[in-house]
Amino acid sequence: TAFTWVRGVLQSGNAASLAADDGNYNIAKAGLVLFPAEPPAQLQIEANAPAGQVLGINVLAVAMVNTPGLSQKIELFNWVTGAYVQVGTNQASTTTDSAHMASAAGTLSDYVQVGTGLVRAKLSFFRTGLTLVWPWTVSVDQFKWDIRVR
Repeated sequence: TAFTWVRGVLQSGNAASLAADDGNYNIAKAGLVLFPAEPPAQLQIEANAPAGQVLGINVLAVAMVNTPGLSQKIELFNWVTGAYVQVGTNQASTTTDSAHMASAAGTLSDYVQVGTGLVRAKLSFFRTGLTLVWPWTVSVDQFKWDIRVR
């Protein structure tokens, strides 16, 4: 439904760029950070969950970067604790799109805002090794929600 590059600078793309794995990328350059532990590229994505008892929350991120030495992390926002929960991490691909799925665990209804049905995720890219360029670029082809309800 909505996206924001919390960190990093949008170069091209829009919300429709994230809808399908079709080569229509949402592209951002890494931005400056105050602390080394902060990810220089961080995409926040929001959507609305269908009404009902939540049986499962899965997300799929399809992306690539333009240099080795980067990893990506997927987090979901827990509305009860008011904090993001890491649900997946992996090396970022540099040659082709790489698809990574992650699933919420615990009390699944905590990830859906009461009253609005809003769900929120963060896709972060950060350095874990030697990178060849700065600022590096992130190309996100798809971010897909799979929310099962009863």
